[in-house]
Amino acid sequence: MTLFVNDLKRPEDPTHCYMNIKISSFCRAQHSITHMPNLYILSHSTSHNCLLFVPISTTMRFPLTLFLFLSILSLFCSNSASAQCLDDQKSSLLTLFGSAPIPSWTPNTDCCVWKGVTCDPSGHVMSLDLTNFSIRDSINSTSLISLSSLRSLNLSHNLFDSSIPVSLSGLSKLTHLNLSNSGFTGQVPVEISRIKSLESLDLSYSAFDSIWSLRFPSPDLGFVVGNLSGLRELILDGVDISSPAPQTLGGLANLTSLNLSLCNLIGELPMKIFELQNLETIDLSGNSLLSGTLPEFSSSSRLQILSLSHTNFFGELPSSFGNLRYLQRLELSRCSFSGKVPLSLGTITQLVHLDFSSNSFSGNIPSLENLSQLVHLDLSWNSFSGEILSLENLTRLVLLDLSSNSFTGKIPSLENLTQLVQLNLTSNEFSGRIPSLKNLTQLVLVDLSSNRFNGRIPYSGSLKNAVEIALSNNDLSGAIDSTFGDGLVSLTKLDLHNNSLTGKIPSSLFTLPSLQYLDLKQNQFDAPLDKFGNASSSLIYLDLSNNQVRGPIPSSMFQLIGLNMLSLSSNKFSGNMDFAILQNLTNLSDLNLSNNSLSINTSGINSL
Repeated sequence: MTLFVNDLKRPEDPTHCYMNIKISSFCRAQHSITHMPNLYILSHSTSHNCLLFVPISTTMRFPLTLFLFLSILSLFCSNSASAQCLDDQKSSLLTLFGSAPIPSWTPNTDCCVWKGVTCDPSGHVMSLDLTNFSIRDSINSTSLISLSSLRSLNLSHNLFDSSIPVSLSGLSKLTHLNLSNSGFTGQVPVEISRIKSLESLDLSYSAFDSIWSLRFPSPDLGFVVGNLSGLRELILDGVDISSPAPQTLGGLANLTSLNLSLCNLIGELPMKIFELQNLETIDLSGNSLLSGTLPEFSSSSRLQILSLSHTNFFGELPSSFGNLRYLQRLELSRCSFSGKVPLSLGTITQLVHLDFSSNSFSGNIPSLENLSQLVHLDLSWNSFSGEILSLENLTRLVLLDLSSNSFTGKIPSLENLTQLVQLNLTSNEFSGRIPSLKNLTQLVLVDLSSNRFNGRIPYSGSLKNAVEIALSNNDLSGAIDSTFGDGLVSLTKLDLHNNSLTGKIPSSLFTLPSLQYLDLKQNQFDAPLDKFGNASSSLIYLDLSNNQVRGPIPSSMFQLIGLNMLSLSSNKFSGNMDFAILQNLTNLSDLNLSNNSLSINTSGINSL
């Protein structure tokens, strides 16, 4: 048996003590051998935040031997971090935020066990993780500088409402700085460039209200980036840069993540950024004045995320897209891309999220049958054409949006897409019958409107989660099955207008518990309406106009007390109707009964 013990310094987490123990053993027994491959055991000393990481690759017969080794090693790890917090470190922590220390920090206890605090074996604070501590007070610069052994500082998701302290530049050992969504305002101090040990810098802000709290104007960003040559992560989402992306970004050879979304970047992106061999994430989305084209990609690229949505990138996609074999997320929506999508896109088998919506792509889409990991597929609002060959391998798909294109032919089978939640194929030229949706029990949205579908409406009873079904502007025909509404307990909108549907309108549609919008206009319904009980109180919009429905209007129609709009115009309704019956519809603001053969008694109109 051979035992190897090595200290590990992990760049993604420099705040803990790690040991890597590999036990290689081959134990022979006369009759049997017990295999324990790829066993990972984590021992955590909670009092000193010391971790024992033990990956074991072994063929071992004696678990007791393993237990003894782990016990001894766990004690070793515990002893290596046994030093208590130094007095000056405790004092600095207690005064770090003025007169209001963290409530859970008890002065008469070891500060190394305080929540969010991690110490090295000598008792110096090496990590502060104070995310979501609701801190409002400004930072005491003197106390901060006293924590000179800090390697990781996380103050994200707090309420500082002050400028970023320049004193941060005195933390010369800092490798990880996270001030995201912390309430800091004003200009980012250029002095941050003095922390040459920084590997991760996160100043991001969720600027959904389009108000930038932090500013990083030119030339400061270029200067800072130029000095922090060891950066692996640069995350400035929502920071107002208001200038071109600096050329110095292309010199960050170690960079793995570049997140500059919603930064008000302008001009053309330096092409050297795409040449950084270690880059795994590029997110430049939401910079509408940022432009550029995509280069030919190297087969050595490690890109996993490429997000350029809501930018002004243009041109055709490079044929070398297939070289991005690690790519998982590709977001190019609302750009100015054009031309055909290269066939090599269909070879990026790790893709999970693909969004090409709102561009000017054209032609046929490449085969997608190898993209079995896809969860999100949005090709809407382009000029794609041709037929969709097969979707049967996309069994993980949750969203499928091909709307507003020029796709033709029949929809391929959807029966394997059992995880699908949104199906939007509206505004194309699909034809033939609507395929069975009975296996798609997770569907919430079904929009197949404005195509050339024909035949009857398929069975929908299994769509218990459906909220919206839109099949309007097609050539659907025949009667709606009387069981159509069975099981549609979540449905709020049903739009079947402008088809060729005939026969009787099922009375069950007026009793669906959640239905708010029902549009059946411009069909050929011709049978009288049946009376119905349990009238829905949620129905707000009901349009049966431009059909051939005959006979009297059932009194139960006026028990739909939630109605705001009711149109029965241009039918063949007949018989007497007392206008006073409308007094139940107290929310009604739009009523159209024109072009029928009704005899209406208006004597009670003044009481309405």
